[in-house]
Amino acid sequence: MKFIPLFLISALLAVQVASLSPNHDKKLAPLDTCGGTVEADSGTISYSFTTPGETCIWTVHLKEKTRFRYYFTTFDVPGRDTNCTGASLGIYSLNNIFSESFQGLDFCNEKNYSPSYFYEDGHTLAIVLRTDEYATSGRIGVSWLGQQTPTNPPSHGSSFTTTSSGLVQYPVGEEYPPNSVNTWVVQPSLLSTEATLTLENIDIEGCQFADRCLCDALIVYGVTARGELQAEAKFCGDTTSGEVTLTQSNKFIAVFFTDFLDDPGRGFGFQLVWRSGAQATTPITTTTLRTTTTVTTTERTTTPEPDQIIATECGGTIDANHGKILYKPDESYGNSERCAWIIRSPTHHKALYLSKIRSGFELGADYLGVYGFDKLESTSVTIGKSTNDPETRYIYQGSVAVVVFTSDAANTGTGFELDFRFNGTIDTGVRVFNDYFSPNVEGSVRVGGPNPDDYYDNYSFSVFVMSRNNTYYSDIGWTASLHIYRMEDAGLPACHYDGVRVYSVALDTLSFVGRYCSDSEASFGPFLARNLYIFVFASDGSINRGGFEITWRLR
Repeated sequence: MKFIPLFLISALLAVQVASLSPNHDKKLAPLDTCGGTVEADSGTISYSFTTPGETCIWTVHLKEKTRFRYYFTTFDVPGRDTNCTGASLGIYSLNNIFSESFQGLDFCNEKNYSPSYFYEDGHTLAIVLRTDEYATSGRIGVSWLGQQTPTNPPSHGSSFTTTSSGLVQYPVGEEYPPNSVNTWVVQPSLLSTEATLTLENIDIEGCQFADRCLCDALIVYGVTARGELQAEAKFCGDTTSGEVTLTQSNKFIAVFFTDFLDDPGRGFGFQLVWRSGAQATTPITTTTLRTTTTVTTTERTTTPEPDQIIATECGGTIDANHGKILYKPDESYGNSERCAWIIRSPTHHKALYLSKIRSGFELGADYLGVYGFDKLESTSVTIGKSTNDPETRYIYQGSVAVVVFTSDAANTGTGFELDFRFNGTIDTGVRVFNDYFSPNVEGSVRVGGPNPDDYYDNYSFSVFVMSRNNTYYSDIGWTASLHIYRMEDAGLPACHYDGVRVYSVALDTLSFVGRYCSDSEASFGPFLARNLYIFVFASDGSINRGGFEITWRLR
């Protein structure tokens, strides 16, 4: 169910009541107005300016697509220098990651960008045009096209107003929906350098993470005197009220992000009152438009969510968008332990948020290593090596990760509780996966086969881990081999289309061994048993062939 954002302008401020509902059937942005909203997978914003010192704000939502490709059909914005201190056009990707160093791309006549096309990940863009007193005329034309088709696109809502004071209540009388992005653009026609935003009745789901705003969140972006978008504040979870003071401009964007998990008791949203200019210091009285029984964040999040998977054994595979690894949190682990878990988003969401709730590690010696993978790249983070306090880490690339717990041969401690949640954009190039974890001393795994009809699948992305548990300091060596029957390589040595990437992990270091795709045999090792092998297989959307086989042995 889609809910309608509602602007209610307080009669006490002697302005008219305005009700702006999001139009989900818009095809093109306003062609001749300063500011507005549009929800479309392709379109153009075209605007000619003749008024010095104006600021125009647009938001663009992709409805069924993700990842923007945009370009300029016409452009004349006199910036006066390469820093665009005069007029400028800023383009920003909006997502639920709050950062005070939030930045976009800044464009003006004097700043020359070489590409003809530009790309931004995500579903929503903000476009801000600022002109100074010297910019008496100019024109912009920005066209965009959504590039990828997600398996579970969010719903969208957007509103725009030029009133100087008012109220937003979202939703009206019901719980807010999951998997949605809603924007409110407030661009008062009354020019002022200050505004006050008061938030009340905040009832937004909080996460079981150190950063409780990684699930659903309301983010407020202000517009600076230079016309730049700046992240001002983020609200969720335990926060029940708040206030934001804007000191450079009375223009702002409020964005409410909700994740795709349809959990009961998500919340009833929020109420936002804004006042600008002389009214910013004038008390305002608002009427509560709904009566609800608010469920506190603590009550919602201490109970496991319906889809949450909890793993307690040493190693394995976990296919879940939200889960927990609970390994000996209240008891001592042993010396020389090694446990590896493969965690994957079954809906192929690419951003992974990890929150260590508690641990009792021997600092500097025992820790968690997390290694994230997408179809092309890898990344790694270390958790718990220097502190047993709660901490949060992010992996922005990869719908699959390998979590490895390692203890050394001296001294012990207590285990850990690690929450994880996948969110963010969807990797549309993944449809098939077959992850495999083995603690056995020897074995083999095959994808496809030697027979003519034993083809691997297109759009595959699988991870295979070989790790002998609890032999971290053994001097016994690993050997492994990779036999590729047939694989699409098109003669490219980098295995650009389909291929197997091989990694080893020693201590907390992820090392790239090589990339393989030709019809050949490759051997690895011997490595000490403290090493862990990770094989990553990825295929594109065309030409599938015979596949490969991995064999290994701990000798």
